Amino acid sequence: MSAQEQVRNWLREIGPLQLDENGVASLTYDETIQMVIEAPNGSPVFHLYATVSTPPGEGREAFYELLLKKNFLTLETNGATFAINERTGEIVLCYSQPADNLDAQAFKNLVGSFIETVEKWQERLGAPEDAGGEEESDGAEEPAEFGIRV
Repeated sequence: MSAQEQVRNWLREIGPLQLDENGVASLTYDETIQMVIEAPNGSPVFHLYATVSTPPGEGREAFYELLLKKNFLTLETNGATFAINERTGEIVLCYSQPADNLDAQAFKNLVGSFIETVEKWQERLGAPEDAGGEEESDGAEEPAEFGIRV
């Protein structure tokens, strides 16, 4: 079974979601997250992505430096990576996964974990102190989770 067929089946279990003719489905969560699930035809991999921020008007160098630092080994992004949407200029969090490594429950868990990660980064990058650079840590920060929960 192709990744596209597997994702189609899993989406039917989640609810009234379905891939369009291009293998793309859009999901709105809590009116704040517009997530895309994409399973390109012929690819063994599917993708999840959602906008987390827009670059600030000032302090862009520090903002992009922060994103690159947090992308390192994907330790603070739970396996996802930051990218710039070439069409809109928005900052997008992206995650790719081979479909043959999952079952329906693992797919649901992955989508849920991805949404939690998007929420975290929307909150973090929306804070004025984060947009201009990295905050000083007082050591009381929660430890980073490693990988998206499957």
